[in-house]
Amino acid sequence: ETGGAIAFDVSGFGSHGTYEGISLPVLGEAGFTADADGAVAFSGMALDASYIRIPSVVNPGETSFTLEALVQVNSLGANQIIFQQQDVNGVGRTLLRVAASGAIDSNLGGSLKLSGATVNAGVPVHIALVFEKSGESGAGEAEGTWRFYVNGEPEESGLISGASGAELSEGDFLIGIQKGLDGQYFGGLMDELAFYDKALPPERVVEHFASVSEEPLITSFTASHPAINEGGTVTLAWVLDPGVTSLILGPGIGAIQPRSGS
Repeated sequence: ETGGAIAFDVSGFGSHGTYEGISLPVLGEAGFTADADGAVAFSGMALDASYIRIPSVVNPGETSFTLEALVQVNSLGANQIIFQQQDVNGVGRTLLRVAASGAIDSNLGGSLKLSGATVNAGVPVHIALVFEKSGESGAGEAEGTWRFYVNGEPEESGLISGASGAELSEGDFLIGIQKGLDGQYFGGLMDELAFYDKALPPERVVEHFASVSEEPLITSFTASHPAINEGGTVTLAWVLDPGVTSLILGPGIGAIQPRSGS
C-alpha cells in the first residue's frame, strides 16, 4: 500500500490488518525491493507508537507455523519487536525480535531462543522463524522443533516440549510493538511480512530470500480491488522486466503477451 489504514493481505485469504498508533506508520517508503508499493517505516518513538495489527492467523499451540520479514533497523540500543501476539484465550509471546544488542531472538514457549545471528543498523536482513509441531504436552502446549533462518541461511535450532512448549493463543498479531502497546517500538523499515500455518522447508525459505534479494521480473503489479466476487470484474496492471516475453495468469487464463514491457 502507499496510503490508507488497511494492511491488505495479498495471499487471498482475506486476513487484512490495520495500521494503528498515535501516528500511523509511513507507507510507500523506498524499500529493499523493486516493488512499487515500497516498505513500511516505523519511527521507533513512543510519541508515535505506530504498529500494524493483524487478526489471529496462527495459533502457535495448535499448528506448525512460519514467520518471515525483511527488516532494517535505524539504530540499536533498545529491544525492537517484529512479531508479537496478544493474550486471548492463552498467552501471546514475542515471536520475533531484534534485541538491544542487535541479536535476533524469540520468546516462543516462554523462554529466550537465540538465533545466533545479529543485525546491523541500516542493513536490510531477511529473517524467518520456522516451528514444526510434532506433538502436544499434557497441558496442551505444542512440542516440536524451532529454527531461525537469516538471509536464507539456517541458524540456531532447538526442541521445545512439556511446559516449555508453544502456548495456545488466539490473540491478534502486532508488528512493531509489544502486546501492551507501550514499548519495544520498532524503528526502521519492514517489508515482505508473511505468516504461514505450516513449517516451510529450507528450500522455500531460500527461494523467498532470493525473491527479495534479486531484481524481480515483475516490477509492479496492481489491482483495482483487493478481491473479486463471483461474476465481478477487476482491472490488473503490471510492469515487466524487458526480458520477459510472456506472463501466465491462473487458474486457466493462460499466457498473455506483454506489449511495450507492460
